[in-house]
Amino acid sequence: MDSPHLFQDIIPPATRPEGDPAPLGTVDETAPDTADRFDWNSDDSVLIGEQLATAVYRNRAGGIVIRQEARSFDEDDNFIVLRDAEAVRLVIKALRREAEGGA
Repeated sequence: MDSPHLFQDIIPPATRPEGDPAPLGTVDETAPDTADRFDWNSDDSVLIGEQLATAVYRNRAGGIVIRQEARSFDEDDNFIVLRDAEAVRLVIKALRREAEGGA
């Protein structure tokens, strides 16, 4: 099972197809000068900030539960319990409205 990129780490950079990643251990010449001082809070290349794990499931009473993992300083997970499918539809509608700019 030959792959054209199986040995990419031995292909000289001048002959490596454009767009192929550099082999591990190679200095990325396109990296910003501040790569070693990357600011996760203000750099505009960060698309998604830290996100706690989130689960959705039904509880024993048939409610739909949205549960979010506790942060290290919280004692308990956070919960939102919706009583039925209509409540879920209302929340989804509100979330879509907000995602589209609050119109």
